[in-house]
Amino acid sequence: VAISSGRANVTISRQGSNVIYRTSTNVTVKVEQLCPIGLRQNSDDASVCDVCGEGTFAKQKGLKECSPVAPGHESVLSSEGLRVDQSLCAAGNFSLGKNEYCSRCDAGKHQPKEGQPSCERCKSGWFADVTGMAICSACPQGHSCIDASASPAPCKDGSFSAGGKEQCSPVEPGRESVLSSEGLGVDQSQ
Repeated sequence: VAISSGRANVTISRQGSNVIYRTSTNVTVKVEQLCPIGLRQNSDDASVCDVCGEGTFAKQKGLKECSPVAPGHESVLSSEGLRVDQSLCAAGNFSLGKNEYCSRCDAGKHQPKEGQPSCERCKSGWFADVTGMAICSACPQGHSCIDASASPAPCKDGSFSAGGKEQCSPVEPGRESVLSSEGLGVDQSQ
């Protein structure tokens, strides 16, 4: 942080009544700073530059205030660790704004677009069993996806799912399960 200040010897002269008074004193001279990118001018002392706080940035030099990081964005740090810009959150991530970093979407949610302030829940019959998903996956054949944030659960004996379903369906009386190569019910016989 740059501070330009110093001391100078100043002579003050005043004339009056045919007498000249001379006094010497030391004074502090402060020079207003043109703060570099990533810093802002101190509101109480223009000779001091302050670092932009978390969730803010200074993209140009000479700013008196730092700008807040917008929703769907995160801070960009310089090699010196100064907050110099903002960038879009990647798909699978979000930011409410004024945040240092984007957050990963929770399991059971996704965000297919960049630069978003929130994540969306997976629709019925779809899942995202890990964080940071850009898209949810369709529930596979022979499985149920009741909890969109968990891995698909195999259908129990006597039930089936053709895929993309939240729950397995019971095999109707008089019919049999059609099994996949993994032995999971994917349909029922005609």
